[in-house]
Amino acid sequence: MKKSRSSFFPLVVALLLLPFFLHRKWRVVRRIIIHVPPPQIFPYLNDLQNWPLWTEWAMREEVRYSYGEATAGVGAIQKWETRRMSGTMKIVQSVPDERVVYELDINHGKCRLDGVLSLEEIDGSTRITWLCKWESGPNPYGRYLDVLHKLLLKRDFQAGLENLRDLVNNRQSA
Repeated sequence: MKKSRSSFFPLVVALLLLPFFLHRKWRVVRRIIIHVPPPQIFPYLNDLQNWPLWTEWAMREEVRYSYGEATAGVGAIQKWETRRMSGTMKIVQSVPDERVVYELDINHGKCRLDGVLSLEEIDGSTRITWLCKWESGPNPYGRYLDVLHKLLLKRDFQAGLENLRDLVNNRQSA
């Protein structure tokens, strides 16, 4: 019995100390190439009413949306709510056919993310890069949740970009 306790102790110590060595600043980046020029993609990114057509969250669970006076471009606001959380997204920069920068506030300030969707034309196609970054709170043990959030965002960003590609391709062929 003493041997199992002594082998369990280092694991407990490691789990208690590990969060102090994890990053405080986190980021997720995903990319995809869509074989159409940026002007055919930009409206799906710049108008927040189009986001439910391609983001993975809207396809996975029921989300209730509401919008501010502007739905596209700088100042556009989308409020959303699910069973577990709520949030507000605001476009803070919009450069036609190049970039959309947004801020996302989740659960009334408990989490804040900054995101950028950038478009780069490459031989008639578009490389879209979706970047998101955030900082951990002061509690080092909360960083365990940030590890989980990073994994989930990677999955959801990739799926969202693939959904966007399929949406653009289907609309182009229709």
